Amino acid sequence: MNRAIKLNKKDKETLARLNQLVLIKSEVQGIDPTLVGNGSEFKMLVKILNKSCESKMLRQMEGWRKSFLKDFFRQTV
Repeated sequence: MNRAIKLNKKDKETLARLNQLVLIKSEVQGIDPTLVGNGSEFKMLVKILNKSCESKMLRQMEGWRKSFLKDFFRQTV
């Protein structure tokens, strides 16, 4: 059973930037944004990047998704 991921104000702001970046880059590169990740994955990624939960490996942290999100990671970390 999955628990809802609760976001604080900083997490919500970071998530909004992430979603915006994914939508823009997906449109420019002609890919479906759902291939990059889903809402739950993005929420968990934001929590990890903001150090508000323990780190776990997500598919956005490796391979082509990591390359796709490198600008976001650079701005956040």
